[in-house]
Amino acid sequence: MSRIGGSVAYQDNYGGDQRWGDLMRFMQSPGSLLVFADDTSVQMDATTNVSAPVEMWAAVVIDADDYDEIKFQMAGLSAMVSADEMHFQEICNPKRGTFWHRMDMAPKIRLVAAMCRHASRWIGRVYVFALNNNDHLFFGQNLRFDSPPPRNLNLDNHKQATEFFFHQMLYRRLRHDYPERRFAVVSDLVHRGKVVWDIWASDSYAHGNGVFYVDSKVIRGVQLADLVCYAANRNHRAPIRAASGRTANPFDEYLVRLYDELRERGEDLLALMVANELS
Repeated sequence: MSRIGGSVAYQDNYGGDQRWGDLMRFMQSPGSLLVFADDTSVQMDATTNVSAPVEMWAAVVIDADDYDEIKFQMAGLSAMVSADEMHFQEICNPKRGTFWHRMDMAPKIRLVAAMCRHASRWIGRVYVFALNNNDHLFFGQNLRFDSPPPRNLNLDNHKQATEFFFHQMLYRRLRHDYPERRFAVVSDLVHRGKVVWDIWASDSYAHGNGVFYVDSKVIRGVQLADLVCYAANRNHRAPIRAASGRTANPFDEYLVRLYDELRERGEDLLALMVANELS
């Protein structure tokens, strides 16, 4: 690992896996699609009629041709507040004593507003998948899979099951929505310690035949997915907050507006899974 200009850059043998280098080259390939994904947990008030908890994933699609400009602008926004990385849960709801908690509210609001404004322009398509804790066992028993789940995956585990279902449905929709385009799916490292999770059959359209799990500090596109995932989270909770009389936080104006704008370019993968896979 080396540091360049204060940011972190990994060499081509990231994790001892040459496929990292392959991913870096693919991300520079004209005409390719880059699909960045991230997850969040939505904790609801137990007194509501909404099942809790909800595990949620979101993916954003951008053209590789635009990625250099996006990286440059995101780096500039981070530099405005002297931040190495943008995680929007931490920015908008920081823990006491952290970097974001010590920062004044005004620059954080300007940062979130700017990122929401740019994200609406940068993102071509959005896919969201949200699954509550009551349904994941049912789907695990009844879904037909393109390929069997990895041996180390536990479909009885809510978080792991949601992750697997999301990536399976994401792959199918990408093949449907972009039939002639090659794509790479890049997700936040989460709990996994390897670069690629091979969950799809060999496919000339899906680079790497699976999901590239990366450090979001290195791949800024994952931070863009983090923003959309958090916006989806806040949008999901908005009716609950309103019904309980709780006030929105000052970031919600921008986050909910962004999600409303992207919803017109988005698809609910859970709804598609119910309609197509259980029929």
